[in-house]
Amino acid sequence: YFPDGIRKDLKPFIITQPEGPSFQIDGYQISWQKWRIRVGFNVREGLTMNMVEYFDQNRYRPIFYRAAISEMWVPYGDASPAHNFKNAFDVGEVGIGILTNSLVLGCDCLGEIRYLDGIVNNNQGQALLLKNAICIHEEDIGLLWKHTEFVEQRVQCRRSRRLVISSMITVGNYEYGLYWYFFQDGTIQFEAKLTGSIAPGAYEIDKPPVSGGIVAEGLYGPHHQHFFNMRIDWMLDGMKNSLVEVNCEPIPKGPQNPAGNAWIAQETILKTVSEARRLHDDKKGRCWKIINSQSKNHVNQPVAYKIIPSGPPCYPLCDEDSCQGRRGVFARNHIWATKYHPEELYAAGLFPNQSPGDDGIVAYSEKHKDESLVDSDLVTWYTFGVTHIVRPEDWPIMPIETCGFRLKP
Repeated sequence: YFPDGIRKDLKPFIITQPEGPSFQIDGYQISWQKWRIRVGFNVREGLTMNMVEYFDQNRYRPIFYRAAISEMWVPYGDASPAHNFKNAFDVGEVGIGILTNSLVLGCDCLGEIRYLDGIVNNNQGQALLLKNAICIHEEDIGLLWKHTEFVEQRVQCRRSRRLVISSMITVGNYEYGLYWYFFQDGTIQFEAKLTGSIAPGAYEIDKPPVSGGIVAEGLYGPHHQHFFNMRIDWMLDGMKNSLVEVNCEPIPKGPQNPAGNAWIAQETILKTVSEARRLHDDKKGRCWKIINSQSKNHVNQPVAYKIIPSGPPCYPLCDEDSCQGRRGVFARNHIWATKYHPEELYAAGLFPNQSPGDDGIVAYSEKHKDESLVDSDLVTWYTFGVTHIVRPEDWPIMPIETCGFRLKP
């Protein structure tokens, strides 16, 4: 323990790349290993990933055309008058692009760093330059794969490195780090890192809060949730993609399964927009994958990327008929899917602060409910988040909490 609060028992940690980083930047296009990515930035969505491609079989193969956070929703779960109205839609009501930090070398990012600026408009419509809005660097993250051949006493091991493209935003009391990771095995990951300060409330000493966690005498943090919706406009080896649900199911014990141990990964194509409104089911190991039935891999199966949550699924806990529940209807399903329509960009609608909850993906899905998604120009809307039960350790500054998802080939 050091009375001044600053740790003095850590020696310097220096990351160096004497020959520079392995990526190349041409304008807003980044090339690294077999990846080619175009980075975008705007006032509402902030950081966007565009035309993400992977070099394979002597050509760049597209994975998705565009990915961006279409909404961030923070409903509070405390019934007290000071907190029961809190229902923030940070993308649609404010715009996370204009809330993006100018990053500082050695603090937000560590290592051989390169930055890109962002240009947005302020509330008066004037151009605003955000210096160092986007950070690009490489990270060594340990083991990629390893195998020991005991008979021949041979060991093979490879380290894993990833490309990181990130930005940091401040929304009132909270900070959100938004990180895109690109791996050497073709995996893509999005991770949101939540930190900053909770929005505290006061309580009477002899009346502890019902819907909150005590952080200090007379002070508590209200229960709340954070939801993110990631809109991905797919282009997996072309424009004819389909959405498949995978459920792991046991084979009934019998002649096909005499020991009772066998199970299958049952695949079902979600053929229409109305069918593609789905929730996670951990008991079935449920996941979804995007396939291109016109493009086959070396074992003659459709090429695919599957969506895997990085943490436990998050479900809205507010009453569906509350103000929060009506306006945050997009979070009632973990995944929605539609065909591409150029005007349909935001999970909570174009103007969520003026919407009673009848706009956005819920309206898009109903409008196109009978539309076929088979071999289509596919768009998925994936919702993930964090249920924050506040701890004493979250005060006065909250250590990082993470959520997100991976796209695995």
